[in-house]
Amino acid sequence: AALKILRLIVWGNLHPSHNHSGLGVIQCMSAVRTVAFILSVWHPVTPVFARPIRTATIQTPTRMASSATKGSEGFRESFWNNIAGNYDKPSPKSDAYRDSRLQFLLSKSYFKKEDEVLDFACATGRLALDISPHVKSVLGVDLSGGMIDQAKAKVADKPSGNVAFETLDIFDPSLDARRFNVICAMNVFHLLPNPSMFARRMHTIMAPNALLIAETPCMASKPWYFRTIIGVVSMTGLIPKPDYWTKEGIEDLVKAEGFELLEGLVLEGGDPLLVARKKG
Repeated sequence: AALKILRLIVWGNLHPSHNHSGLGVIQCMSAVRTVAFILSVWHPVTPVFARPIRTATIQTPTRMASSATKGSEGFRESFWNNIAGNYDKPSPKSDAYRDSRLQFLLSKSYFKKEDEVLDFACATGRLALDISPHVKSVLGVDLSGGMIDQAKAKVADKPSGNVAFETLDIFDPSLDARRFNVICAMNVFHLLPNPSMFARRMHTIMAPNALLIAETPCMASKPWYFRTIIGVVSMTGLIPKPDYWTKEGIEDLVKAEGFELLEGLVLEGGDPLLVARKKG
């Protein structure tokens, strides 16, 4: 029971669809402090459970090659499959934020009628369906078959003709020949085992001067005890292990992989959002 409560507390701040809901850090602070105190008694140096803060790209080719697709195995897929049915629970704050984010991106003309878009880690397809009226086509891919089933059900209910969803790894050979004009990667970089290699893969399957649009929860700004709680709970297998990125760290990562940063900002109520253009 205690683990279930912990999962609720942490997931309310980690889960993309709950980032802007009423279950926030402030509301959970007393519970987090209590758990942190218990942990500090159990283990005097609780930060040992927290993953290192990611401020830059520090990965060797050997390390990346050995674990580039680790996220496609076992737990991660089953975790997202298990929560797929509840992923779209209504949240006025979350819905309002997504609308404002979309309007911002449209106002900057980041989506064009001739664009072919890849929505990487598309979950239940909300973003893909939101942008579909403004582009030529959208392909949503996700490792979770449960999430893709939810997305396909939406298309069946409201066929648009230019949206498709597939259960695919971004490294799947079927994408090798594609050249996307825009790749969206929302709320995913902090959960990738090798974000540098994923950014490099995106670069490979993009058209010249294509755009990468990514939003990333940067939990390095959270209090140490919150990062500790997430570290402990992820060790139990209740949630995926996130990396604790900084806004600057994510921006440095994409620049190191051949992108030019166009935007690096935080919209009201959201997480750090970047827009970067592929060089060459």
